[in-house]
Amino acid sequence: MANFIFLTPRIQDNKSYVNLTYYDLFIQNDMIPIILPFTLDKEKLKQIMQLGKGLIICGGIDINPYYYHKHFSKVDYNPALDAYDFFILNLALELNIPILGICRGIQLINVYFHGTLFEDIQQHQNTQHEIFFENTDNTLFSTFGQVEIVNSYHHQAIDKLGHQLICLARSKDGLIEAIKVKDQNVYAIQWHPELMLNNEKQKEFIFNFFHLCKIKKA
Repeated sequence: MANFIFLTPRIQDNKSYVNLTYYDLFIQNDMIPIILPFTLDKEKLKQIMQLGKGLIICGGIDINPYYYHKHFSKVDYNPALDAYDFFILNLALELNIPILGICRGIQLINVYFHGTLFEDIQQHQNTQHEIFFENTDNTLFSTFGQVEIVNSYHHQAIDKLGHQLICLARSKDGLIEAIKVKDQNVYAIQWHPELMLNNEKQKEFIFNFFHLCKIKKA
């Protein structure tokens, strides 16, 4: 049976799409990327997602602060995308599918588990910086050392960590850069590994996630 990994689409101007850079994660790997359809029909999505090995929640615009009970002024959100992403995340958790959240994905997962976000983090936009790993016995992140340099394209970040979430890495200024859901195969990172695949450690990290998908959904 094919090794399907699902990607969450982004929604803009009546179009559903995934940035082509995400397909680079699948180069030299036997996993097959499949973009999920944009529908809130649970039964149809369930039939599709039961055929897959895992889910990648792609990056994107801000999450409506309504979901974490704040009223920010500097957010640009899409109500349809928010509803869809939370719907897909909930369904993937029900199906016990391994999940990797990227950038917006880490923020989405944190909010889903009742965490909150900082509104506007200026120092983390369009740059690179060091991150420092905690709980380094986690096998998914075993390719990294205690300190790594990652890219940074976000202006929002985790404030209050959600319930059942474990911090795995922080930036030098203390912002959370990687998390895990306790006792579940759900992980999320603030950086974009699909833009760092010239780095062997980033490639190995993605391979580790794909391996986890294979053994958990064999």
